[in-house]
Amino acid sequence: MVMHMDHSKFREYLLLKGYSTASIDTTVRVVGYLWRWAKTENIAALSETSYSDILAFVRWSSEGGASQRRCAVT
Repeated sequence: MVMHMDHSKFREYLLLKGYSTASIDTTVRVVGYLWRWAKTENIAALSETSYSDILAFVRWSSEGGASQRRCAVT
């Protein structure tokens, strides 16, 4: 099941912070990957993630072909 979320407020916030549209698109995409990964790890809310969880997400992302730089976007 693909979860579609309204990221308009988040996009607006990033735009106001001075991010380019390309950076905003990448950030929103990575947050989507994080949500998908969190679901597989039975993490109900991203606010419940620990430092170890984020490191595990970076490893998971790297195994999927993402660069360390791409993983560090968020």
